[in-house]
Amino acid sequence: MNKKPDIVSLKWVTGLMNVQADHAEAALVEYSNDPSQKQSLLRCMWAVHQITSTLRALGMRKAEMLTLEMERSLNFLYKDKLAGERRKLAMGGLMQALKVIPAYLDHTQNARLDTGRGLEQYVNDLRRWSGEKPRPRAFFFHMDIPDDLGITQGAVRGSDEEIRNRANVMLALYLEMAKQGLRRRNVGESMKTVARIARKMQLLFAGTPPERYWFTMIGLCEGIAGGLIVADECIAQIFKSGAFAIKYARENGGQVDEAMDYEGYLQQMLYYIASCRGKPVHIAGIREVFGIDESTLENANHGLIHSDAIVIAINGALGQLNTVMDFLNANDLSELSLKDEDANTSLSEALEAVQAAEDRLVAAGQLAHADSLGTVARQFKSIYNSLQSGTGHSHANTVDKIIRGIVDVTLDLEHKLQHGLGSSVSGREYERRESVVNATFRQMGLVENSLHQILRRKALKSALDKKPADVTGTLRLTLALNRYLNKTDKGHEELRRA
Repeated sequence: MNKKPDIVSLKWVTGLMNVQADHAEAALVEYSNDPSQKQSLLRCMWAVHQITSTLRALGMRKAEMLTLEMERSLNFLYKDKLAGERRKLAMGGLMQALKVIPAYLDHTQNARLDTGRGLEQYVNDLRRWSGEKPRPRAFFFHMDIPDDLGITQGAVRGSDEEIRNRANVMLALYLEMAKQGLRRRNVGESMKTVARIARKMQLLFAGTPPERYWFTMIGLCEGIAGGLIVADECIAQIFKSGAFAIKYARENGGQVDEAMDYEGYLQQMLYYIASCRGKPVHIAGIREVFGIDESTLENANHGLIHSDAIVIAINGALGQLNTVMDFLNANDLSELSLKDEDANTSLSEALEAVQAAEDRLVAAGQLAHADSLGTVARQFKSIYNSLQSGTGHSHANTVDKIIRGIVDVTLDLEHKLQHGLGSSVSGREYERRESVVNATFRQMGLVENSLHQILRRKALKSALDKKPADVTGTLRLTLALNRYLNKTDKGHEELRRA
C-alpha cells in the first residue's frame, strides 16, 4: 500500500544520475552560450530523460514529476515555443532543477522515502514559465506518521458480506455527490453525503489501514463544505481513489487493496487539514490525532541542502573546533588570568570559534550538535564573566563539561564525514560497537579453528579405524588423505607411520 522507493537500488544508481545531471548542466550551459546549436539541447534532453527513466524504475514518483517538467521545458525550448523573458526564466529554472536533483537524491537516501520535500518550488516555476497551471502543493507534502496512528487498536472490521452489500449501495451515490462537489454544484449537501459515506467506510474498515484514510476524508469534506478548502486537481484524485476503494470493497469485501497508495493519499489530505485556517469539529479532531500544529507546514516546506554544501559546512565547523581544542590544550581555563592580554585575546577567539562552529552546524542542518555547542558557548561565557569579575570560584567542573561537549561533537562530525551524513549512530557509540564487533569476530575465528581441528582429528581417526589390508585399498586411502600428510598437528604422525 505504501509505495516506498527502492533505496538499495537507489544507492547503486545515485552516482550515475549525478553524472547525468552534470552532463545535462554542461550541455545547457553550452546551449545558453550559443542558442543556434540545438545539438547541445538534445544532449541535455537525453541526459534528463535518462534520469527520468531511472526514477520511474525506482518508484520515485515525486522526483519524476520534476524531471518530467524539465523534459517539457526542454522540449518547448527546442521547438522555440518560449521566447524573450520566458525563455530566460525557463533556462534559469532548468539550471536550478539540475542543481537540486543531487540534493534530493541524498535526502531520499537519508529519509528512505520519496517525500517530495523542496521540489514544489522548482516544479511549479517550470510550469509557470511554460504557461501551465501550477501543481497543488499537497502533492509534495510529507509529515512523519507512525504506522498505527489513526487506526483503532483491537477493532474488528465488518464482515465481507456486509462490506460488499454496503459498498454496492454507496458506490453510485458517492460518485454522483463527489462529482457535484468538484463541479461546485450544491457543494454543502454533496460534501455532507460524501462525508457520511466516508464515515460508514471508516466503521466498516475499523482496525485496518483504510480506516484513517476514510477518517481524514471526513475532515476534507467538512472543509470543502464550509468553504475552508478549495477543490483542486489533487482533491479530484483523492475522491477518485475513494471511488476505486469502494468499488474494490464491493468486489472483494474486507480485503485491503494492496495496489492502492493509502499512505500517499492520506498525506495529501493532511496537507489540506494542516493548511486550513478554520478548525471545525472534524478538522480539529484530525489535527489532534495526527499531531498537526502551526509549525507543521513550515517544517514540511524546508528547502534542501546539497550534500557537498553540508560537507563544506561540517569541515568548517571542525576547523573552528580544532582551534578551540588547541586553545584548551595550551591553556588551563581554571588558572587563566584576563590580566594577561594574550590570554584574554585567546579566550575571546576561542569563544568566537565555538559560536562560528555553531552557526556552520545550523546551516548544515545539524541542529542537535549546534545546541550542544550553544551550551558550550554559554559555559565559556560564564567562565569569561567570572574571570572578568575577579571571583575566585573553581571552574574545574565547567571546564570538564566544555571539553567533553567539544570532543563529543567533534567525534560525531568526523564519524558522519567518514561513514555518511545519514548515519544515526554517534561517534562514541560507533567506537563501542566497532570494538564489540571486532572482539566477537576474533572469538568466532578461534571457535572456527577449534572446530576445524576437531573435525580433522575425527576424520583421521575414522580413516585409521577403517584402514584396508590390501595394497590397492591403502593406495586409495593415501590419495584420499593426501592433504593431511604434510600437516604438523598432533596425531598426523600416526597417519605417516601407517
